[in-house]
Amino acid sequence: MTDIKKEKNPAKIGVLYIFERGLCAVSAMSVFVLMMIVVIAVFMRYFLDSPLNWTHSIISSYLIVAVFYLAIADGLRINTHIAIDVFQPYLPKFVINGGMVVGYIMAAILMGLILWKYLERFLASWTNNEIISMTVPWPTWVTYLLVCLGCFFMVLRCLMRVLAYTKALINGDSLAVTPSQ
Repeated sequence: MTDIKKEKNPAKIGVLYIFERGLCAVSAMSVFVLMMIVVIAVFMRYFLDSPLNWTHSIISSYLIVAVFYLAIADGLRINTHIAIDVFQPYLPKFVINGGMVVGYIMAAILMGLILWKYLERFLASWTNNEIISMTVPWPTWVTYLLVCLGCFFMVLRCLMRVLAYTKALINGDSLAVTPSQ
């Protein structure tokens, strides 16, 4: 029985693993930067009576987006997403694997559509040099690029799962991964 969750060896997973881990590291750094900005902003506002006007725009436009989208594919890789497995122990392997194939195909299509729309927005924002209308004129293309990166690697991870579950479906293997594993 092959378990996707235990497949953590970069030599077995390859380039996708390396990119996912790199994006996850950037996501973690974004959390740290976000926390530091909030601490500094609170200190400046309440102790020095000199608030920072740019914190809201950088946090909401860049850092929160980076935290979520850059870690989403790696989260799927290590199975930290929400899964409901109430009936899974009672279903045959082929039903579980077939359902996973259908589900991951649908997820790949959905993430692909999000990627497509945000890629259009990224290209328009980049071409037109669009900026956020706030205190500090931050470029908007960075936000769209972060979403595109996260969605691209999520689509790849979903397609990897489609291949793994299709192989398990054909071979009759038990590849089902549950939150308890």
